[in-house]
Parts: sequence; C-alpha cells; structure tokens
Amino acid sequence: MDTKEQFIKQIEENLKGNGFPEKKVSLPLEKMYEIADTKGLSFNAVLKEMREDLGIESVLETDKVIFSLVKN
Repeated sequence: MDTKEQFIKQIEENLKGNGFPEKKVSLPLEKMYEIADTKGLSFNAVLKEMREDLGIESVLETDKVIFSLVKN
C-alpha cells in the first residue's frame, strides 16, 4: 500500500468514526492540506481519487472540507 492509499484509508476511517456515510462529515481544510504536504501528496489529487474510486464527494469551504457520498 503506497502513501496515498494509506492516507485515503486514514481519512476513510476518520470519516466512519464520525458517522459517515449516514451523515456528512467535515474536517479542517488547512490541516488536511498540511498533512498531505508532509506526506509528499497533493490533497486535491487525494480528493479526486476518493471521488472517482470510492464515490466520496468533497466540498471545499473556507476552513473545512465536507465529505458526503456522490449522488447518482
């Protein structure tokens, strides 16, 4: 499992621990960018992969990223 896959798995576990997918979950935006950067990753690329591969949508707001399931 590469670094990006591990980071995505960590995000998924955090989301599930906060009631996802039954409810939308928000995480601190700046902190998520910082964590991705320390791992040498692009947080935007992580979000794109989560949407395409897992069906997890993200909406970026001023200070948070909100995760929800992609609506069909």
